[in-house]
Parts: sequence; structure tokens; C-alpha cells
Amino acid sequence: SSHAPLSQFISGRTDPPANENTSDNDCNSFILSSSSTEFHPSSSCASLPLSLGGVVDPSTLHVYGSANVRVMDASLFPMEMSAHIGAPTYVVREAGVGLIRSGV
Repeated sequence: SSHAPLSQFISGRTDPPANENTSDNDCNSFILSSSSTEFHPSSSCASLPLSLGGVVDPSTLHVYGSANVRVMDASLFPMEMSAHIGAPTYVVREAGVGLIRSGV
């Protein structure tokens, strides 16, 4: 295969510390060092004025400095959410569609 082996992308231990004399701290360290997400995280594109470090204009959903790129997903949320983000993401998308249709 022309693809690099997966081991090239894994930097830490991949098996849990089972059947070893491990403390809770050892287990916590393993979890923190080996856990990640495969999904696009929420709250990763600040929807704020550019002067406050924003990435996306909150009134148009355009990415600052781009010709015509908008963000219409969960990355706009101001904080990470502990609930299911499906419904709020649909609301953001519908607002974005409304902006596009109105020519904003």
C-alpha cells in the first residue's frame, strides 16, 4: 500500500494498563495521553469581532480575510456544549442559508 502505517501517527501507548499494578493516576495519565476525537470539535471558530480575536463575522458568518467562505456549523458556538449539538447546529445552518438567500 502507498499509505504510511498507522503506527507512524501514534505517539503514545495504545494499550491500557490492564493487569498491571497501576494507580488511579497511572490510569488517568493513560486516558489523557491516548484519548482524542475523530470529529470536528465545537467552539473552534470564534464568532466575534475581528478586534476581539474572532475568526467569523457573527452578522454574516463570513470568515475574516476570505473572499466568500462562511462557517455554518457547531464550531461557531461560544463554548463547548455538554449536550447533543444536533439541533443547535441545524439552527446555525438555517440562519446561514437565510443569509445566503438574502444576499448578505
